[in-house]
Amino acid sequence: MNVQRVPINLVPQVLPVVRSHIERGLEFTDSCNVDHACAYLVTGGWTLLVAVVDDEIQGAYVLSFSNTPTDRTALIVSAAGAGLASQDAFDQVKAIAREQGATQIQVLARESAARLYKRVGLTEKATLMEIKL
Repeated sequence: MNVQRVPINLVPQVLPVVRSHIERGLEFTDSCNVDHACAYLVTGGWTLLVAVVDDEIQGAYVLSFSNTPTDRTALIVSAAGAGLASQDAFDQVKAIAREQGATQIQVLARESAARLYKRVGLTEKATLMEIKL
């Protein structure tokens, strides 16, 4: 599996292929939907990574970046597809995030996904709690 960053000028061409992956990755959030994600991706606000096997896209990651005084954080907004939880795939995501200046990666994950992320080296920092107003 080869994980690649999609340059912003190619995002509109790739979105039809990865839209279902992005939608699956956002399935358990109500803070944004696939249309919102696509809007951020085509304007360069978020970064699209694709997982490719034998010239076929098998999955997609969506990253957003934020800066604090001490870190540049790559937040995994969405991840879905075959093989994305492997150490090899995640090592490639880490390398791409570093190339974009990230000093850390964070992800909000349900318990089942959190178990997969722990296997590739992420540690639990907090539990997110929420109430709609």
